[in-house]
This record gives sequence, C-alpha cells and structure tokens, in this order.
Amino acid sequence: MTKTKYLEAANQGKNGFWIYLLVIVMTVALTFVVQAVLLGVGFFFEGNLDIFSYPPTTLLWITMLPFGAILIVLFFGIRVLHRRTIWSVLSPEKRFRWRFFAAAGALWFLLSAGGDLFLSLVQPENYQINVDFPAVLVYFFVAIGLIAIQISAEEFLFRGYLMQAFGRIWSNVLFVVISQALLFGLLHGANTEVSEYGFLTTMPFYIGIGILLGVLTIRTNGLEAALGVHFFNNLYATSFVTFQGTSLPSPALFLIKEYNPQLSLVVFFVILFVFSVLFKIIKNKINPKYTGQYSEIDEN
Repeated sequence: MTKTKYLEAANQGKNGFWIYLLVIVMTVALTFVVQAVLLGVGFFFEGNLDIFSYPPTTLLWITMLPFGAILIVLFFGIRVLHRRTIWSVLSPEKRFRWRFFAAAGALWFLLSAGGDLFLSLVQPENYQINVDFPAVLVYFFVAIGLIAIQISAEEFLFRGYLMQAFGRIWSNVLFVVISQALLFGLLHGANTEVSEYGFLTTMPFYIGIGILLGVLTIRTNGLEAALGVHFFNNLYATSFVTFQGTSLPSPALFLIKEYNPQLSLVVFFVILFVFSVLFKIIKNKINPKYTGQYSEIDEN
C-alpha cells in the first residue's frame, strides 16, 4: 500500500509532538475520571463494586459511556489544538458516506452469522436460544446507542488520530496499519476473554480485526467502512450471540454453551478472507475512484 490522502491529512494544521502527547494524556485522564464517577453511580444503585454482578444493561452503560470522554477529548484536540477539521479524520469528502458504512457493516454481520450457522450445524447442541425475547429486545436497543459511542471513540482514536499520527512518522503504510493494530490488540488485553481463553487464541482476533479496520480506512480514505464493521461486529457479539467468559455478559439471542476459541479463530480468519474479497468488489461498485477533497486548514 502506498501512502494515501487519508494519512496525508495529518499534515494539515499544527502537529507538534507535545500536542499529540497532551491529547493522549488528557484522553486517559478524563476516561479514568468518568469511569470512576460511573462506578460510583453503579455502587449507589447496586450496593457493591463487583460490576460483573450488575444487570447486563447497567454493566453496558458503565462500560461504554467512558468512551464518550475519549470522543470529547479527541474532538477538542483535533479542532482546537491541531487546528484541523473533524472531517480530516472522519472522511475526505466532508460528508458521511453511509454506503460504505452500511455495505461493510452488513457484509460483516452476514458473514459472522454465517460462521455461527456453520458452527451450529457442526455442534447443534452447543447453541441455546434465549426465549426471554423482551429482555433481548430491550438490551438490543440500549446497545445500539452505547455501542455507537464506543466504536466511534475507538475508530477515531486508533484508525483516525493515531494512524494518521503514525503516518507522519513512518512512510511504510503497512507498518502504520500493523502498529495501530498491535496497540489496539494490546489495549484489549484486560478483557476477560484473554484471561479465560488464553492470550494466543484471543489476541489474533483483536489484532486481526485491527488490521482489517486499518486497511479499510486506507482503502476507502475514511472511517465509514471501519465504523460499519466495528459497529455490527460489536452489536452482533453482544445482542445476537454470546458465550461464557465474555467481558460483556448479555441476554443475547443465542448462547454458546461451550466456546471453542481455536475453532472460532479459524472461522474468524475465513470470514476475514471472504470479507476482504467481497468488499473489494462492493467498494468498486460503490465508489470506483477517490474524488473527495480535504477541507481547508482552519488558521484562526
């Protein structure tokens, strides 16, 4: 991959090292503050600090709302400190390209469902349907909004802010993509899935999807496709199929009674390959060539 207009957008505005450092420090600090406040609210209502004993919807907003702090800091840093527009990180065409979001997200969702359909045919006794449909629906609608906040923060931070910053340091785009994916994976190391099923069987998923999202961002010159995949992946993993040991226990439509991380990892890489092939075809039909222009630098 050659360096693209998306990475070159980071050359706009002010880009001193101290600005990047300040934004990252502010992001971490505000996230911890918001998380502490939310834990206090959770303790007030539930009477304990064991968040995994909380109702699923309570655990969901305690987990997801701190990502809103990340978005606030990033928007402030990009707009005020870097003197760049938000569009320079989100989309080169100064508009949200819903076709990329919908096409990438729907394709990933269908392939994920296909993967579970295959596994359910191989191990039909391992999938249990949740007959409490009201609980499934309530959680689903709450999850839509909260997951939107979470994935927006992660995409703006990793595929947007950090990947553009790395692009200013390294000329090798593949190295830029892999670097943010490794960081993305390592920061998910605290997830319960890692301790439950092992580092070597869970990290390839986080790093692999981080690479996919980075490549999508480069190939489409914007975050829309990555946002679509990330949103539908997380919505599917919380509201449609879940398993024991997940970091977000939920009343999903289906429960995998005995999760096999090795088999799931193989299915994931098959999905990754099929998605890459099919989305390349879809992308060429949606937008055969890049025509967008970046907005002017705000010098005021």
